[in-house]
Amino acid sequence: MEHDFLTEQPVKNADVYFFRWIFHNWSDKYCIKILRSLIPALKTNARIVINDNVLPEPGVMPNFREERLRSMDLTMLELQNSCERELGDWAKLFEEADNRFDFKGGKQPAGSTLWILEAVWKGD
Repeated sequence: MEHDFLTEQPVKNADVYFFRWIFHNWSDKYCIKILRSLIPALKTNARIVINDNVLPEPGVMPNFREERLRSMDLTMLELQNSCERELGDWAKLFEEADNRFDFKGGKQPAGSTLWILEAVWKGD
């Protein structure tokens, strides 16, 4: 269904809310707004799953892949005042949105350029 994710989430009490390649297009201010727009719809233990880029620590992947991600980071800054994020930056977004989000971390599936990141809503 069509939905403006900068406004309150209309689907209430779902088990999972999934965002694929959304957050890298938005600055921290708007990513926090997207996450906060979920809160009225969340039930305890609802999961937020994000499929997006994660910047690696320098030197941990082949140069051509790292250069591509770092170039994407610059492109996001130039075009959208946004950025690609390291794993710690993702944790910080959830913390700043609301401390009731419990960021569980992320994993990069074999062969994928994108990661799967997860947070759980701890509730009131």
